[in-house]
This record gives sequence, structure tokens and C-alpha cells, in this order.
Amino acid sequence: MESYEDGSYTLWLRDTAVTSWATADWEEGRTECEVYQSGPRRLWDEVEAAYRWWEEQGRPGFERFGLTVDGDGEHVWLDSPDNPIPVRSPAETPLRVGPPVADALPMHHTGERP
Repeated sequence: MESYEDGSYTLWLRDTAVTSWATADWEEGRTECEVYQSGPRRLWDEVEAAYRWWEEQGRPGFERFGLTVDGDGEHVWLDSPDNPIPVRSPAETPLRVGPPVADALPMHHTGERP
């Protein structure tokens, strides 16, 4: 995240393969931010989907999350191991509201910031 003297900031996201990226520019006092994203993964869309899921679960705190590591791999869960957190593979298209947006075009998002 890059902060500026006027209170605004830019959030930078990139995937570990460095093939996809997103930025969100936010200014204090505004209820929307401008988002740009590009690459095979729609990173901002993934952030929005994760935020919606977190909201739907009642905004759980970190103390409600757990991790199990076994011979099958790592499993992240909420409240108990029999309640796994949904995971999307990078190849899956995240949930979207509205029409698809072309690569690297600004999107305006309103409401609370994830």
C-alpha cells in the first residue's frame, strides 16, 4: 500500500506468479474507489468475493479461523475443521456483479472498502 500526504492511498495487488495485478485508488471522504486490473486472474474480483463471503459469515475475527495440515495438504476452516473455507483455483472465474470489465479499464466501486 502506498499512502499519500492528503490521506489517500493506492493498494497494489499481484499474484505470486506475477501474471496478474490490480490497483485500487482511494481518497479520504469518498465512498468509491477507482480500480484497475489485468492478467488471467481477476484479483480485485477475488478480493470482492472474499469480502462478501466474510460479510456473509458475520465478519468473523481471526480467532475463529483454523488450519489443519495433513497428508492431503492444508485445509483452512472457520469455527471447526468440518466447516472448510471455500477456495477458488486461479483458473476459476470469480463471482461478479454486473458485466465483465475489459483489462486495465477503471472500475468504480461504491460502499465499504474490502
